[in-house]
Amino acid sequence: MLASLLLCATYAAHAEAASLPSGNDSKVQSSIVAPRELAVLLDEDPTDPKGKKYSGYVVWRIEKVQQAGEKRDVAIRADIDIPERNLKMAISLRRNTDRVPLTNHTLEVTFRGLAGDILGVGMRRSEEANGEPLTGKTLKIGEGFFWVGLSNSEKAQAYNLKLANEVSWFDIPIIYNNHLHAILSVEKGPSGREIFEKAFAAWK
Repeated sequence: MLASLLLCATYAAHAEAASLPSGNDSKVQSSIVAPRELAVLLDEDPTDPKGKKYSGYVVWRIEKVQQAGEKRDVAIRADIDIPERNLKMAISLRRNTDRVPLTNHTLEVTFRGLAGDILGVGMRRSEEANGEPLTGKTLKIGEGFFWVGLSNSEKAQAYNLKLANEVSWFDIPIIYNNHLHAILSVEKGPSGREIFEKAFAAWK
């Protein structure tokens, strides 16, 4: 049952909390430190159709970012920690600066503490709802370091930004090197919603 759920959530398409390097030449300055919200890792377990759940937390904040030769901008950052699984992940959502062609925004995902790949990023309206994949492509840059480029077509851009801004949970489907699947679900919560509102206002 869990395997079916995880396969349905497989989307077509840094992470030592705040100290993890970004993997690029960005000059990053933190401007807001937010309260903790909920993060949940659901691992596929061959011996249990319900899988195994691990609880953790996410801290949302706004970063000021600057690529070489470009003006400063803001990005949304999530630092995620699942202590029982020794998993730390960071996600950074920022406007594209032509590092990845044909995308209007990019998600940088970095992690430490697991051996595997992410399969994309999606959204869920509640902890129990089915996921809705963001439209884009996932590119593996290195071990534990991924870019998810969100499509810049007018229709896809409107769809992606509406989901990212309005929906309450992020879903990150994972496939481990042993071929088992997992889903990392990250809640926005009140602090995350405030961070998204600030960033979207700045991007406008």
